[in-house]
Amino acid sequence: MSISSAGVPANIATFLAYLFGWISGLVIFLLEKKNASIQFHGAQSIVLFGSLTVLNILLPFVPALGPLLMILIAPISMILWLILLAMSLLGNAPRLPVIANFADQLVGKKDDDEPGSFIEKQ
Repeated sequence: MSISSAGVPANIATFLAYLFGWISGLVIFLLEKKNASIQFHGAQSIVLFGSLTVLNILLPFVPALGPLLMILIAPISMILWLILLAMSLLGNAPRLPVIANFADQLVGKKDDDEPGSFIEKQ
């Protein structure tokens, strides 16, 4: 089992990255220097929950369709959050389609790298 820079098990650090949405993701992303996988999940949390936060701010201003989309997005967001928390604790947090590509860019992974291999920031 891998350990984070703070000395906690990787599954707990990943769980913490998702626990409070983009805020905890940002904290993990900035603090984690040793384990690229944990830093990736911090970045994925920032991208996912940051995007959902922006949508929740902007959608009320869209006439008719905005409130309807908010009603649809809310339960999907909650279910996704719970799944990410549970899978993180089990030690197999997923790479989310599309969102993982943006998270890879945040941690500095090149597009031609093999999946799961990260380059070190210089």
